[in-house]
Amino acid sequence: MHAKRLNNIECLRVLVMFMIVIHHCVVSGLHLNENLNSGINCNDMMNYLLVFINCIVVVAVNVFFLISGYFTINFKLNKFVKLLGQIIFYAFFIYILFVIVEGQSIDVKSIIRYSLLAVNEYWFMTVYLVLMLIAPYLNIVISVLKEDKRKYTFLIITLFLVTCIYGFAFDKDVINVNNGYSLIYAIFLYFTGNYIKTYDIVATLKKIKPHILYMLVGGVNFFLVAAFVYLGKGHIAWKLFSYNNPIVYIQAIVLLLSFLTIKCNGQIGRVVGSFGQYTLGIYLIHSHTLLIPYRFRILETIIKNMGIIFYPVLIILYCAILYLICNSIELIRKEIIKLLSKYKQLN
Repeated sequence: MHAKRLNNIECLRVLVMFMIVIHHCVVSGLHLNENLNSGINCNDMMNYLLVFINCIVVVAVNVFFLISGYFTINFKLNKFVKLLGQIIFYAFFIYILFVIVEGQSIDVKSIIRYSLLAVNEYWFMTVYLVLMLIAPYLNIVISVLKEDKRKYTFLIITLFLVTCIYGFAFDKDVINVNNGYSLIYAIFLYFTGNYIKTYDIVATLKKIKPHILYMLVGGVNFFLVAAFVYLGKGHIAWKLFSYNNPIVYIQAIVLLLSFLTIKCNGQIGRVVGSFGQYTLGIYLIHSHTLLIPYRFRILETIIKNMGIIFYPVLIILYCAILYLICNSIELIRKEIIKLLSKYKQLN
C-alpha cells in the first residue's frame, strides 16, 4: 500500500487484474488445466491457442506482489481491518445470494466458512494479509540491506535459487514454495520489487524496450510449453505455468519495468487509471469459490458454436464484460460506504 498513487501503476493494476480474469477463464473456464493434466492427447489448435494466451497473462499475480515491494507496505491496523472486512463482505454476501438463488438452507458451518474463515477462500488474500503483518520486519531488513548493494543482490540471488530454481524444479514438501502459491515466494517478490526501486533498475535498462522483451520472454515460455504439449507431456507443460517458473518471474519483472517507463498521463490513461482502486473487489467477486463453476459457463456455450478464429476475441470480450460487471459492483459498494459515512457524520 502506498499513499501517493502513480497513474502508470494504477493502469498496470487494471491491466494485470484483467489478465487474472483472462487467466482464470483460460485455465479454469476453458479447462486448460484439466486438459494438460488429464493424460490424454491435448495436441490440438484449441489447446495451443489457450497455451499462447496463458503465456501472456500468467504473470499477473507476480506483478501485484512486485508492486507491493516497489512501494513497500506501510502496515496500519485500520487498513488491515478494512481489507479483512472487504473480504468477509464479499464472501458472505455472495454466499447469501447463492443460497437465495439456489433455494438452499443456511447452515452454521457455511456461515462460519464465509464470514470468520472467509479469507481461506482466497489463497492470494491469505498470503497478502500475512505479508502485511510481517511487512514492518521485512522493511527493517530492506533498510539494512539497501545500504550495501552487494549484500542485497546476494539475498535476491539466494531467494531466486531457493524459490525459482530448487523450488520450481525439485521442491515437494520441504520448503513449500508450492509453485509460487506461497508466502515465501511472495516475500521474494516483495524484495525484488523493492530492489528494482532502490537501485533504479529502470534507468539501467534505457536501451532495452521492456514491452518487446516481455513478448520475447513470453515467447520462450510458449515455445517450451507447446513443445511439451506436442510431445504428449501435458503435466510438464502445465508445470511451466507455475508462478515461480524462472521465465514467468523474469516476465513479470519486465512487465513492471514497462509501465515504470511510461507516464499514462493522457485522458485515456487517467480514465483507465481511475479504475485501479476497484481491482481488489474484482478479484474477490469473480474468484469466490461458489461462483467458480458458473463464471465462464456462458462463454463455454457460445464458444462451442464458433470457429476457433473467433476464440481470442470472444475470450477478451467476455472477460471484459465480466471485469466491468465486477468493477461496477465494487464501485457501488464503495459509494454506499461513502454515503453511510456521511450519514454517520451528520448524526
